[in-house]
Amino acid sequence: MAASIYWALIGNFIISLAKFAAGFLTNSASMISEGYHSLSDTINQVLLVIGIKRSERKPDKRHPFGYSQAQFFWGFIVAIMIFGLAGGLSFVHGFEKLFEPHPSVVGQDYLIVYVILVISFIIEGFVLNKAYKEVRALQQRKEFASMMKTLENMGDPALLTILIEDSLALIGIVIAFVATLLTDITHDVSFDGLGSVLIGLVLMVGGLILARENKSYLIGRAIRRKDQEKIVAIINESEYVKEVTDLRSMLLGPDDMIISLEVDFDDNLDTEDIEKLIDELESAIIKVYPTLSKRKIFIEPN
Repeated sequence: MAASIYWALIGNFIISLAKFAAGFLTNSASMISEGYHSLSDTINQVLLVIGIKRSERKPDKRHPFGYSQAQFFWGFIVAIMIFGLAGGLSFVHGFEKLFEPHPSVVGQDYLIVYVILVISFIIEGFVLNKAYKEVRALQQRKEFASMMKTLENMGDPALLTILIEDSLALIGIVIAFVATLLTDITHDVSFDGLGSVLIGLVLMVGGLILARENKSYLIGRAIRRKDQEKIVAIINESEYVKEVTDLRSMLLGPDDMIISLEVDFDDNLDTEDIEKLIDELESAIIKVYPTLSKRKIFIEPN
């Protein structure tokens, strides 16, 4: 995951400088909006790196289950940045361009805009392809039925953000290209302002989608049903287990979770036998989910 973030960080920083330069040289609102977008993405990647680094801190007395959920918090902040900084500024800038006096653009050379947009499309496509390959690998590793199911249950805010950001980036580049082309052909800068407004709206929608996903994890989201069924099956493999009467879980981060189970054990087991069996069951779960630890598995006799 770190590889995709760093590629995106470097690419977006270079692209943002080029877009702003072209935007100010040609007075293109769509291009300046794209500059806001790429600058926002650059800042977002820095925030994602901070989130990943903080999530790797070891558990302590104040946070006995670790800091994995820090990724969801920073992912939510990134969503706000996409909505407010990139989307809001683009929308306002385009709206102003639509209603301000329109200077003549006859003879304006937009070649630099076209070149930078094409280069940006190639770079963003390269980064998106890397993120997509990581999502496909995650789908195969966790045996998700489809790409949509993978996106809904991946539990990796950094990877999800990169995927959404670069998808929005490609959409924004296409809008900016079309808006610039229409402005170039018709000499009417209303198309340029409209392109900026549309880019802003696309970014706002993307920010809301990302915020919704991170909110779901922040307030406590259960692990997917397939994993719940797998854990119950592991417990039921023991001949001394009569039934799993309850399972509660919460996703803490990528490959990190808390599991609480109520189990109906054989009536012939005494307290010492049950404690020993619980320890064996916890080890069996960790064998299947090696990123877990016994401090995050709670098995209680019913």
